[in-house]
Amino acid sequence: MTGSILVYGATGYTGKLVAQVSRARGSSFILAGRSAEKVKAVAKPLGLPWRAFDLGDRGELDAGVKDVAAVLCAAGPFRRPPDRLLTPALGMASTISTSPEKSTCSRRSPRETPRRSGQA
Repeated sequence: MTGSILVYGATGYTGKLVAQVSRARGSSFILAGRSAEKVKAVAKPLGLPWRAFDLGDRGELDAGVKDVAAVLCAAGPFRRPPDRLLTPALGMASTISTSPEKSTCSRRSPRETPRRSGQA
């Protein structure tokens, strides 16, 4: 896969671990979350790029993910992947959720319509 990978939820426990491992292995994921102050505090010491946007604001969300190849969602609660993040990912090659109950990874063409869980 070419392009950047964005980690949403980078200020939580799982997101911070992903960021640390990413940097230790020489990767440069883009870290993201709701609070610019909190995301910057995680990203700056690691030398990783970051951005902040709220999943509740569709305009911010679209702008936040428009130039990435994949999103790894580490934002909780982990009951199920946040539809607000998955829905605008139409132009991405992959969307990955770190939900421990049901890990999801979908690959589709940019023109393919997303399917809800349980649909064929």
